[in-house]
Amino acid sequence: MNIALTMVAASVYQMLRGMIIIITAGMSILFLKRKLYRHHWSSMAFIFLGVLLVGVAYATKPKEPDQPEEETNVLGLFMLVVA
Repeated sequence: MNIALTMVAASVYQMLRGMIIIITAGMSILFLKRKLYRHHWSSMAFIFLGVLLVGVAYATKPKEPDQPEEETNVLGLFMLVVA
């Protein structure tokens, strides 16, 4: 995640860390056999939608002269989601 932080803006990095909630919920279902209720699923859907919107907006924004290459931005986003 620290390498990806050098490739994307800090605000995007912090927003994409919200995926930790979804991963944690998935692991609690898988390993702890917990049951999630309707309000849990709806809140995770909103979190996923927010993370998706931030990632798409950052990946498709117009290039500024002092910004790194477009491929670096997409690679940084990919590394954040995988990490």
